[in-house]
Amino acid sequence: MRIGHRTTRELLLRDGDSNRPAPTVTFDDHYVLKVGGERLELSHHGPNHSPDNIVIYAPHHQTLMVVDVLFPG
Repeated sequence: MRIGHRTTRELLLRDGDSNRPAPTVTFDDHYVLKVGGERLELSHHGPNHSPDNIVIYAPHHQTLMVVDVLFPG
């Protein structure tokens, strides 16, 4: 499973790069992921460096991460 903002999926499908698969699960504003007793809150607060930047918050660890640019490989 790959989770990402709806716009991320649209952009990756548009580009058609087999090395960068599109998310299989998408969201517009908020998504809560629960895995192994952990909770991650993914949210989109509007465009930043690109139109699909998201924020990931791990409330148990009081940690916030802003996803901006990811270079595969």
